[in-house]
Amino acid sequence: MQNTPFYTFYSKTALLASASLFFDRMAYYGLRAILILYLLEKLEWDQNSVFEFYGGLFIASSFFGLIGSLIGDLTKNKILCIIAFIALIISSLLIAIPKDICVLAGITLLVIFEKISAINIKSIFAREHLNEDASLEGGFTFLYLIINLGAIIGAAFIAWVSKELSFSLGFVICAFLYGFGLTVAFFIEAKDPNAIDRSHISATRKWLIPILIGFALCLFWAVYELNFNSIYLYVRDIFQESEDQNLSMTISLLQTLPTLFFGVILYVLWALF
Repeated sequence: MQNTPFYTFYSKTALLASASLFFDRMAYYGLRAILILYLLEKLEWDQNSVFEFYGGLFIASSFFGLIGSLIGDLTKNKILCIIAFIALIISSLLIAIPKDICVLAGITLLVIFEKISAINIKSIFAREHLNEDASLEGGFTFLYLIINLGAIIGAAFIAWVSKELSFSLGFVICAFLYGFGLTVAFFIEAKDPNAIDRSHISATRKWLIPILIGFALCLFWAVYELNFNSIYLYVRDIFQESEDQNLSMTISLLQTLPTLFFGVILYVLWALF
């Protein structure tokens, strides 16, 4: 296949999967951008409890994401994706109700399903590019551009709405964004995973390497979430009397370094194996 300077879609399914994931990431990062402030300011939860609770929940979401990816590939990615979107819509609407029981129920649904939708969309997208390694690389480069764009727009827009109007409206908008992702997902025509010829793939590449990669990614995001919260609380307690204007930047740097170091290790292992 001749190399081209720009990525081009190889099917309507790839285009629809990208659009669905764009709305999904807009909603997810928009919701995360306001969730802590909502718990602290609106529900008046204890600050230490909020950070510990928040970090623990999103560590758990990595586990549910792994289980969801296995179920999706063994059954139907599209069906599981649709179920996840419906659960996330309900989750956003429940969190918008400023009552502890509703918020806890909504966050529980969010933790269980927030990675399942994205992972299964990526699986659908990947199967559209399996014939050519170059198209797979170009496709995922484009897909992560879409993911990051959705994350930036979603976080900025939902945060602005919540600040200027209300937190509840911000969560309702997240529900609508998940609804857009769900609508697009209905039109996806996903390839059957069982129809893909894997007879030429060794047992190691078929089973062992994907399992190890899956657990490595779960470990990475667990380190990320745990690192984010524990280092923030630790540094805040040390410098709580400080008037240093660069304190928030210092905390952000300390939060980033361990995750960056672990990410480099994973990158080297990926390049070698």
